Amino acid sequence: MKKSISKVLCIFIACGLLVSLTSSCSPLDSKVLVIQNDSTSAIDYVVINQYVSEAKGSSWSALDAGETIPVGGSKTFNLAPYSASISLDISDESTGSDSVYFFYDYLINGHNETITASYSGSGISVSGSNARVAQDS
Repeated sequence: MKKSISKVLCIFIACGLLVSLTSSCSPLDSKVLVIQNDSTSAIDYVVINQYVSEAKGSSWSALDAGETIPVGGSKTFNLAPYSASISLDISDESTGSDSVYFFYDYLINGHNETITASYSGSGISVSGSNARVAQDS
C-alpha cells in the first residue's frame, strides 16, 4: 500500500514539474515592424532583409502586387524572432527612395516592443526597441 501511494505521489510531482516547466517555455514571439508613411507619395516598394547569422529575406517587395502604403498610412510586418539586424529599403510612387541598416534589442525590460520605421520621402528614421542605425565605417 505504501509503495502504491509513493508511486502515485511521484507521478503527481513529475506531472506538476512537467506542467510548470512547459508553461514557462512560451514560443518565441515575432518582432513587430510598423512602417509609417510620412512622405507626400504612397509607398509602393518595401524590401526587408533580416540577419541572424546570414541574410534571411528577399530582394522582392514585401508588399503584394499593386499594394501601397498611402500617405499618412502604415503597415505592420512580423519579423523573425531574434534577428540581429535589419536592412530596410523603401521606394515611393514618385522618385523617392531610401534604405537603412539598423540593429535593435529583442526585449526591453522583458517586453517585446514594436519597431517603427518612419519614411519621409528622403530618409528613414527608426524608433522603439532601442533601434539604432548602423554607422558607416
